[in-house]
Amino acid sequence: MAVTLALAFATTRMVKENNLVRVLRACETMGNATVICSDKTGTLTQNKMTVVAGTWGSDESFNQLPLDENDRTPTTTVSEIFKQSSVAIKDLIIKSIALNSTAFEEEKDGHKEFVGSKTEVAILQLAKDHLGLNVTEERASAEIVQLIPFDSARKCMGVVYREPSAGYRLLVKGAAELVLGQSSSLLAKMSGQQIVTEPLSETTRKHILDTINSYAERSLRTIGMVYRDFPSWPPKGVETLEDDPSAAKFEDVFKNMTWVGVVGIQDPLRPEVPAAIKKCHNAGVQVKMVTGMPFPD
Repeated sequence: MAVTLALAFATTRMVKENNLVRVLRACETMGNATVICSDKTGTLTQNKMTVVAGTWGSDESFNQLPLDENDRTPTTTVSEIFKQSSVAIKDLIIKSIALNSTAFEEEKDGHKEFVGSKTEVAILQLAKDHLGLNVTEERASAEIVQLIPFDSARKCMGVVYREPSAGYRLLVKGAAELVLGQSSSLLAKMSGQQIVTEPLSETTRKHILDTINSYAERSLRTIGMVYRDFPSWPPKGVETLEDDPSAAKFEDVFKNMTWVGVVGIQDPLRPEVPAAIKKCHNAGVQVKMVTGMPFPD
């Protein structure tokens, strides 16, 4: 009885500290715990994602703010890069962000805000703040011919629209390493009147991978963007979907893509997390973060 009462009092005290215990013997079990496994998004972090860095082509990089307290890289915004960019490049990037997204804009409390996946909202907000994106106008003026929804197995999504200068354009975004692996060329330069591409050499591919890894090492979520032009849709010689002959099978067209760029998205830690983890370490308890991988091995 004494043990039961002691556990009951301990349970009551824990509830006051926002720790709900349904089974009394769990208190003893937790007292012996040496490792805590925690989810990341929304648990350790605030789930308020913001694009803080990115690279167009292979080396046109922007840095919205220092990635950490030790970062001394000069801050360069997307706006500054776009001042030197051609109209064709701007249009390509804006459409890659606006059309290839399931997030949407709605009015709330007298002002408009994006609603949907936090990752997509972060990229749309970047384009709105620095590129002058009007997502409603972009989507209304585009002639969409096929949508490829996000699939957790392939870790990417896509959209096909009619592009007057090229015929049809496939836009794909997803796990940066994955979409880079399906690319054979990249944007050669941001200036000029038209889009200029060049073959993607192994040296350049490694350089881009190093950039992606540098973002990942700073706990940034990396999203890559690629595209490919086709004279007709569905392209000749590709398999079409059984329920829609006007739609091409994604696996048949998702190759020989042109690399557009990658963005790094930051999800800030909750303010109380560092102190909580320090307490765990002082108590001899290890903390492990269990979160999603960019793509399966």
